[in-house]
Amino acid sequence: MSDLRIYYEVVAGERLTTVCGESISLPHTDASFGVHVETNAPGQSEVWTVTHLLSGFPMGTGRTRSEAFLNAVRHIHQNRHSLLFMLAQAVQLRQQLEQDYPHVKDA
Repeated sequence: MSDLRIYYEVVAGERLTTVCGESISLPHTDASFGVHVETNAPGQSEVWTVTHLLSGFPMGTGRTRSEAFLNAVRHIHQNRHSLLFMLAQAVQLRQQLEQDYPHVKDA
């Protein structure tokens, strides 16, 4: 990982959760993405997630950073014909979530 960290929000159910990760670029898209790692409990595996920054929508996950990146690239490739529509819907859903549940946003 690089030394430059960014903070961004991910949609988790009906919550927006702030995470710390790094900015990454995915091929064949001009959108902005972040990658972060989560460890749920001691002794559990790490889970890496690539997230579309504007919407907070997860694009790929994996047990390693590389696996999450490759899964996100695969997801983009498989949905390349509807990606713009899909991300626009995700942004609208996030905006609705922010309006409907402002009190559940993590700091």
